[in-house]
Formats: sequence, structure tokens, C-alpha cells
Amino acid sequence: MIDEIDLQNHPPAEVGSGFYRTLIVVEVLTDRPVDNDGVDLRHIASEIIEGGAYGRVGVIDSREVSRATMVKLLRQHGTDPEFLLWDDAWKYGLHPGDEVIWNDPNDASLHLTLRISSIEWSGEIAKITDTGAKYFEVHAKDLS
Repeated sequence: MIDEIDLQNHPPAEVGSGFYRTLIVVEVLTDRPVDNDGVDLRHIASEIIEGGAYGRVGVIDSREVSRATMVKLLRQHGTDPEFLLWDDAWKYGLHPGDEVIWNDPNDASLHLTLRISSIEWSGEIAKITDTGAKYFEVHAKDLS
């Protein structure tokens, strides 16, 4: 419902991800109130198209968001991100440009900060090349 959507705090635009968040407003003019419980876009569209109401649509905001932001937004909608983010990276929200910390599973005092230049997945193993051209293969559970 519209009152659950944060219209003030949009995520910042993140160019190059290929994922977009668009907020659309539908204005409906009728001779009766539209019930806020169970608002059904198909029903509203049918009312507008069939003549029971007048309506117009406008875009409030449309911006590109990161893969990690898209994962968060899809989960907030109560849907599994896999339908849109079909590769392994969606599970972890990692993509080029992200900074991650590798934590040594054998020694909690050892860690390494990496800025991802490229990333490939082989099951739970992340194959990361960092911006310093160093190559690492690490288990996803050891990244934070």
C-alpha cells in the first residue's frame, strides 16, 4: 500500500546496475471512495478502461539501483529476488565496485578488505579480482 512506501528516502541512483526502482502514482476519480484495503491494480485499471472511473498515471521517480538495493527492495515486497536476479550474485548482493571484508575462518584476528573489480561464482566460492588486480577464491560465508 502507498502508505508503506517510503516516498522521502529513495535509494541513491546507482548507474550501471541495470536494475530500476520506479514509483508510479495512479489518480482515480470516481463517484465513490476506493477502499484502501486490498487495493487491486487490475480492478482499478478495469474501472478506468471500462468507464466506471477516470484515471491517469504519472511517474513520481525512476532511478537505477544497485543489485544489493534491488535484493532488499524485492524482499520488502515479500518476493524472492531470484526471479529477477537469476545468477548466484543475488544471494550475497555483491557486484563490482563493492567493498567486502574477508575474515580468515581459522584466525579471527586476520582479515582483508577487498574492493571488487570482478566476481564470478562457483557454488558458494566467490572468485574475486580486486581493484589492485589481485585474485582471491573465498567461501561466501567468510565475507562480510
